[in-house]
Amino acid sequence: MTNIIGLPEQFSSTQKEFIDGSLLGDACVYRGENKYNPVFKILRQTKDIDYLKWQFEFMKDFCSTEIHNNKYFDKRTNKYYYRSYFFTRNLKLLNEVRDRWYVNRKKIVPKDLVLTPLTLAIWFCDDGCITTPNLPYRFELKLATQAFTKEEVEFLASSLEDLLDEKFMIHRDNSCFLLKGNDNATRAFLSKIDGYISGFMDRKANIWRADSARYYNNIPNRVIALLKNRENDLTLKEMIILNYLYHQNNNITIRQMIQNVNISKHDFPRYLKRFLEIGLINRFPNPLRKGGFVMSITSKGRLLLEHMKEKVKLDE
Repeated sequence: MTNIIGLPEQFSSTQKEFIDGSLLGDACVYRGENKYNPVFKILRQTKDIDYLKWQFEFMKDFCSTEIHNNKYFDKRTNKYYYRSYFFTRNLKLLNEVRDRWYVNRKKIVPKDLVLTPLTLAIWFCDDGCITTPNLPYRFELKLATQAFTKEEVEFLASSLEDLLDEKFMIHRDNSCFLLKGNDNATRAFLSKIDGYISGFMDRKANIWRADSARYYNNIPNRVIALLKNRENDLTLKEMIILNYLYHQNNNITIRQMIQNVNISKHDFPRYLKRFLEIGLINRFPNPLRKGGFVMSITSKGRLLLEHMKEKVKLDE
């Protein structure tokens, strides 16, 4: 339904997701001088014009002009730069958006923000990067959240963890804070956005789309998370051990475990210690051998194993 001047009367659900992702990133909503209604604007370097064209398609029904291009002189570098941008009409619809995203003209993170794959894709294209610090198939995600408060960054980290079921870390950057994700978290993040990024942001996407990145094929084992975050996480080897207990109806000896799980007798004690400490297995005296014991998986261990199987392909 449209109003008398031919504009949609409301934003679609997709446009709302787009606006949220853009405002997490580079977009702004502002009221010009002597204007009652705000405009929505995105400006970026002309080298990313294909990405801007993709963004423009979401909002073109609310724009009276096409994308603009210009150049400007930066006195700090003594160079000319080229930039491109678009902006909407002054829209009454944007008053609610501005009130939600700004307090005293400062951008905030709304408490009711819901992260979606589209929102994540735009946020990443604007303010995200992926590096491979040590190996080409071990990723690290960084999201530039320095413009937001620590409480807002904590909210974003919690929202990501709820959506992706992986741990995200907050790092101090001088007096600001940014978000990071290890390989496990980065791969979960990429699984949500990969389908949205096609052609217009190859300078970022080529990092995980390279064969050496092992994102699509020959996927590497999960990385071992930090100990303080590991109670609800398992390495692939830990999953294999618990899976063996799960399918053998318990009462397994160390000898049986070593023979069937391809683990050395020197390595197994550290796995056993961790499983016992966080209650994933029980240990009982072996009735057939004095001084020996047998192991069984607990209900907590079963639940965590099933949970991890949903995230990791495990050969039975």
